[in-house]
Amino acid sequence: MAIMWMAFSGAALDAEKEDSLRTNSFFQEFPRVSLVALLRVIFYFTKDDSQRRIAETLKLSRSLVSRICRRLQDMCSVDLQQRPIIPFGGAAAVVKCDESKFNHTAKVNLKYFLIL
Repeated sequence: MAIMWMAFSGAALDAEKEDSLRTNSFFQEFPRVSLVALLRVIFYFTKDDSQRRIAETLKLSRSLVSRICRRLQDMCSVDLQQRPIIPFGGAAAVVKCDESKFNHTAKVNLKYFLIL
């Protein structure tokens, strides 16, 4: 026989409405998609899987996956603008930059920069 004990603060007991995890977050933008599906899309997005493969794996429509990934790309772009990456490397360091996640170009369009 299991006994469960939970402690609540007075404020928690007086609260009339609990906020959803979706409230004021990325998840609020996709109310008809389960949180599990959204988290899985985010997971595959971070693993650099193609949108087609994500859609097939999770059995979601390609247009939905495209909208979710586009929103994730926008959020990443805003974050990079607000918190720029501190330059690294040194004299004559070659840095390879893959921008395909942000501007929908093929990965063959890698840009090389010579930092002096």
